[in-house]
Formats: sequence, structure tokens, C-alpha cells
Amino acid sequence: MFDFALCKQISSTQLRLIDKVKEGFNKKNFALASINQNAGIGTNSRIWLGEKNDMYNNLDSFKNEEFSDLDFIYYGDYKRFNEKIYTNLYISFFCDFIPSDLALQSISIYYASILKYVLKAFNSKLFVKWPNDLYLNNKKIGGVLCNKINDKIICGIGLNIVSSPKENDILDKKISLEILIKAFLDTLSSKLSWEEIFKEYKQDFELSRHFYFKYNDEVLSLENAKLYKDGSILVDDKRIYSLR
Repeated sequence: MFDFALCKQISSTQLRLIDKVKEGFNKKNFALASINQNAGIGTNSRIWLGEKNDMYNNLDSFKNEEFSDLDFIYYGDYKRFNEKIYTNLYISFFCDFIPSDLALQSISIYYASILKYVLKAFNSKLFVKWPNDLYLNNKKIGGVLCNKINDKIICGIGLNIVSSPKENDILDKKISLEILIKAFLDTLSSKLSWEEIFKEYKQDFELSRHFYFKYNDEVLSLENAKLYKDGSILVDDKRIYSLR
């Protein structure tokens, strides 16, 4: 069961959660989301900027002693969260379940694919581009980034639902944070194996073949890449893992 917290404004849900875990924050399953985020982490340490949403400024907020610097709209059992909020998804979380058949190097693929699995039920055409980008057609609409801090894997997800920069796009379905977060955390709690997720991911990988990715200082094509069962790929005789 996840404890869930939603605040009005944050620099980065992931950096804030990383700092909190370093301080000794030790819940078993916890997710932190925000309506606005102004310094999220993107691929290759780029800043993932969200567009400011002032629509929900009138919602009542309160302080919580565990995160005294933030204004919270909700803090508690995620199943009781019931605000109809339509905004981009900025969420970071950790949980006490990691599939025994999952290589940790591919954990960002696992979490990205779970989000895709959830959105597929809403008839979204979103797919996961190797290793951890969320795409619609040929445009990025989000991404996933994971960090291991102490004994926890902290995963951060950004998804454009209502707005995006010009070069990106938004999700093809209008869905509230309440519905999406509940469905996502429900699915995480169901403890799907890597084998189950990989069956879906293999299909997404075929949609990635006309894309490129950056590895160290090289730009490599996925056109002829070989995908292995552990989520790694073989490109130009290099075995490459996500490592994000």
C-alpha cells in the first residue's frame, strides 16, 4: 500500500525524495507528486521544464512535518485521493517490491512499461522508446529516470498530459491525476514480473527502430539493435544497458 503526497509546487519531486531518503526517510512504499515542477531532471541530466499551472491555486493546502517546506493538497493513502486535477504528471516514488527476474540496470524500462501498460487500458498509443523515453508517434511526451539511494530505487516520471514545449507533444487521452495515479500505483502494487512486462515491451521496441540514442559521446541508431531478455541491447558489438 502506497502513501501518496501531492503538493502545489516543487523544484523536482525526484531530487526532493532523494534528499529525504538520504536524511533517513524510511517508508516502505511512498510516492510524491506535484502540480507544478520547475527543475525536473531529464535525459543526460538536462532540466525537464514543466509549464506552470495556476488553475488549482485556490485548492486548500496544508503543511506536513515530514516535508515542512512544501504546501500539500493531499497526504495519505493513495486510494483516498479524490481531487479532479488535470495537469502534467510529475511524480517520484519508491517501493519495497522489485521483481526477482529483473536486472536492476533495466528498472527504468520496467517502470516506464508499467505506465504504458496502464495507459493502454485507456486506449492511449503511447509507447516506450529504448531505454526510458515515453513517445507518441515521433514526439517525446515524457520520460523515466531511476536512482539507487541507500537501499531504495527512486523512480521519477514526467508525462505531458495538458501542455508541452513546442518540440514535444502531449498524451492522446485526457486523464485526471486522480485516475492515473491510482491506476499506476494499483498496478505497481500488483507486483507484475519482468517477464510479463517484457512481453509488452518487445512490441514497443520495434517502434523504436527508426530512432537514435546517445551513448557516452556517440549517437547510435536502434535500426539494427538486438534486444536481449534482460532489457539490454547490442549495437555495433556493444552490449548496452539503460543505466538510468
